[in-house]
Amino acid sequence: MSWCSRSPQKLQSGNKSFFINIQSQETDQKRAPFLHKRGSFFIKTIQTEDGQIVYNLEEAGLNRRSVFSCAACFEPIRILGGNCVISENIRPLNGTYIQLVPMEAAHRAELTAILSNPLIWEFTWRKITSAAQVEQLIDTALTNKEKGHDLPFVILDRSTGRIAGTSRIMHIDHTHRNAEIGCTWIAPEYWRTPVNTEGKALLLQHCFEELGLIRVNFTIAHGNLRSQKAIERIGATKEGLLRKHRITSEGTPVDNVLYSIIDEEWPGVKDNLQYLLQEKYK
Repeated sequence: MSWCSRSPQKLQSGNKSFFINIQSQETDQKRAPFLHKRGSFFIKTIQTEDGQIVYNLEEAGLNRRSVFSCAACFEPIRILGGNCVISENIRPLNGTYIQLVPMEAAHRAELTAILSNPLIWEFTWRKITSAAQVEQLIDTALTNKEKGHDLPFVILDRSTGRIAGTSRIMHIDHTHRNAEIGCTWIAPEYWRTPVNTEGKALLLQHCFEELGLIRVNFTIAHGNLRSQKAIERIGATKEGLLRKHRITSEGTPVDNVLYSIIDEEWPGVKDNLQYLLQEKYK
């Protein structure tokens, strides 16, 4: 079962914005915080139907005649006699050069072919040498998507419709409103093009402006200088070294460099990303 994976979830009714942080799929005596700028209160989960979470609006003091929509996917939220049903759909993210489409099982074959290129893995901590290993990475992404932990996207080249690679919002922390952007693997023919820059811009915008996050992390293998320079160029802050942060399939511990962008920095980072896309790739 899955739902619209937001942390927190943002609902809009007229000019008011409300935030929901889904804590559980269970319906028995579970509550989710329903937050807005004038304070916070709790509403009780009433039932789950067809993969959707249902909340009681009357307990929250909301008007059942209000029209709600989910800011993550812009799907309308059905009102059932005072209950609120959250859509589970995630909308594509559209840019000038690319479109980020939620990863589905149907993408597996084309993604596997693209990500089997050894050049993609040369400077990463993962040592991928077979199609079976790539398929396992895709299966893990889809499983975490279903659990609401990650939002994996496929990167589509808008000029051709071809898959250029993949990236995701992951390690979503519903309590502390932070996440990581990572697992960005792009076909070599799209290196040094707008694909990666616009992909970061779309994901960061989704994180800060739609998911309501206050911090986004990036972790990059210590030896991957190319990716470190790329993330520094967009304006991320280097915070330090995570020693022995990951272990390769061969059992070797590797260090990762930690970067972050916080909500106060996002406007400046956004301007920089727009400058790079308009000036470097025009």
